[in-house]
Amino acid sequence: MKIIIGVCVKNEESLIIPMLKSLVTSCQILPSDIKPYLIICANGCQDQTIPLIKSWQASNLYFPSELYVLEKGNLVEAQRLIINKSKENEVENTIFLDADIIVDKNFMIEMINNSYDKDTIVFYASSIPRENSKKNLIAIILNLYDLYGENVFSVHKYLHGRAFLIKTNYWKIPKTIPAFIADDIYLSFFLLDKYGENSIKNIKTAKVYFYQISNFRDFYHSFRRIQIEIEKCFVFNPDFQNLPKEQINRKFLWKNLLNESFTNILLWLMLLLLRKTSQILYKLESLFSPQKEQWIATSTTKNFIKEEKPILILDISIILLNHKRCYNLRNQIGVNYD
Repeated sequence: MKIIIGVCVKNEESLIIPMLKSLVTSCQILPSDIKPYLIICANGCQDQTIPLIKSWQASNLYFPSELYVLEKGNLVEAQRLIINKSKENEVENTIFLDADIIVDKNFMIEMINNSYDKDTIVFYASSIPRENSKKNLIAIILNLYDLYGENVFSVHKYLHGRAFLIKTNYWKIPKTIPAFIADDIYLSFFLLDKYGENSIKNIKTAKVYFYQISNFRDFYHSFRRIQIEIEKCFVFNPDFQNLPKEQINRKFLWKNLLNESFTNILLWLMLLLLRKTSQILYKLESLFSPQKEQWIATSTTKNFIKEEKPILILDISIILLNHKRCYNLRNQIGVNYD
């Protein structure tokens, strides 16, 4: 069984290598008859992402991979390239991963084990917030939503594009003007409209980890991106507006609020305030501001993962060095070996 893993990247120099390392670790426990093949599509990168990927490929030749570069494009176009490669190679299942996540060790095996369910088309992972040095009130609120949203919101019906497996031939996002750029919104509406809510399934045992949004600017840009994409979906396919409201946006269940602790009640109310403020800003921007780029990257989710400082090991051969050379070495590296 061959499975293609697609990773779409744009300016991910701080996170792409840890992500790839975690993916390889997750693939190492797969049965020998499952052959993962990695396709990376870089679109519009202006940092060191591409050189880093090429260097990683050169150091990991045992893990088959290809890199494609789109000078222009977006997430959906990058996925379109990857899905076409899957179809050309008659690969039944394709896994898509964001570049700014860490994949759990059991992620791959859990996704593949669940993919044999014939009634489901898309399987998406559970997203777990990572510890963030920039953790603040907004991050705390959003962490509560991501971890315990089902306490006060209706069940999540649509897929989350951070990490998902799709049966290849069902990936269908049309080319339009303006183009669709957020992969999980049109795809969710299409599957829900045509195949029903059982076509999408959350795999709770398949986990990926991510850095949470931690300022209002990023929160609003994410909110705005989603709103614009939903509006495009309704324009190009008016039937999507007939979907149940909770399949478009989760419904807040006010009756459940009283079951929460006093602290959580305050946090849930602040989340609603953040959303309402974003709605007002979005309406004002739509009225008075010129059209801006839809996909504005969130900065607080791109934390640089610092590698541990290399440990300097002095070889025993240093003893054979003459005193002058040892003295010079000591001055250069700041080691007192006396």
